[in-house]
Amino acid sequence: MKNDALILKKVLEHCDGIMKGIEFFGKDEEMFLSNKIFQKSCVFDIIQIGELVKDLSSEFKEMHKHLNWKGMTGVRNIIVHNYGEILHEDIWIMITEDIPELIEVCERTLSKAK
Repeated sequence: MKNDALILKKVLEHCDGIMKGIEFFGKDEEMFLSNKIFQKSCVFDIIQIGELVKDLSSEFKEMHKHLNWKGMTGVRNIIVHNYGEILHEDIWIMITEDIPELIEVCERTLSKAK
């Protein structure tokens, strides 16, 4: 769990970056889809999250299998390796639905570890 806790803290830092972007630009899908700076900011943090979650223990992932761990690393791979076009509509869903859930799991886990 110790290594998982360190990883989760880093994941939370990148989730916070996404949430700060939403606070700054607004929770507006049209703004997101039309603003390259907003998109790139979020995509950077998604890449980092996708890289970090690969190193979480299989036990942790199993305990939280309702989260799409493979999807997080998959999106990272698509972005980094340019396997296909990034659908910004999908990124919007990820940052407005998946990231808040990831934040909740990370914070709950870290508070229990103290």
